[in-house]
Amino acid sequence: MKTKLIIGLLLSAVFSIGIVVPAHADSQYEIYAPVSTPEQAESIKPGTKIAYTCGACGAVVVTTADKDGSHLRGFTCPGCKEKFVRENIGGNIGTVTYSYASEAGHHAKLCVIH
Repeated sequence: MKTKLIIGLLLSAVFSIGIVVPAHADSQYEIYAPVSTPEQAESIKPGTKIAYTCGACGAVVVTTADKDGSHLRGFTCPGCKEKFVRENIGGNIGTVTYSYASEAGHHAKLCVIH
């Protein structure tokens, strides 16, 4: 009888921990949203966490915006070494989408912490 009680308490404790840990882990996620306009990219302050999505290899590179504003010019993917430069892609009249392109024709996006 004592063995069943102890096993029941242990299973109950393990089950309770299993519920609490995932709930706590959710608060550790960082969400990045794509930058959609040149004005939004220019407003990124040095020290802000940013991410690039590589259109060549699919990597997501998380880094920090520097004071030189290098994210406004482009980036080189550390995974595949593909070099991306800033491009303007026209949308509706008067709109521009913020994007990067490589010489090989791959496209990449800049994302900022949301």
